[in-house]
Amino acid sequence: LTTTQTHAADFANMILEIEQHDPVRYGVLDSSTWSNRGETGSSIAEEMINRGVIWYPSDRSPGSRVSGKLMVHKYLQGDEENGPFLRIFETCPMLVKELSTIELDTKKTEDVNTDMPDHAYDALRYGLTSRPQNRGSISTIHRNQTRKPVVVDPYFGY
Repeated sequence: LTTTQTHAADFANMILEIEQHDPVRYGVLDSSTWSNRGETGSSIAEEMINRGVIWYPSDRSPGSRVSGKLMVHKYLQGDEENGPFLRIFETCPMLVKELSTIELDTKKTEDVNTDMPDHAYDALRYGLTSRPQNRGSISTIHRNQTRKPVVVDPYFGY
């Protein structure tokens, strides 16, 4: 599914068609789509919501990239009792590829290199940091706050 040069209403209709067979229970959209980009009328998000696609805005507040990266690490690391809180399947090939190739930013090592392909990574980060409340599609982290995490991979920290 490509969104390049696709009008928001048309994209919403494509999503609604897909959701007839595979409903999405919790969708997060880049918060910049709520912005009016100098156009008149509805924002991209508003236009899609008006068509019936329900979205929640991503967190793009200051520091959200770094806290999102930490959240990805925590979900992948999990804990000793339950293992990872997030499992990524081969049916998500772009996410698998990006997570296995994404590098740290050389100047801001607490963040990833945003000059590399990171759309799938951003989507994962948005989903994990969107703070869903009992929507059933993303579980909360259960961990002992006093236990120090064990670093398995020194590059990524989990």
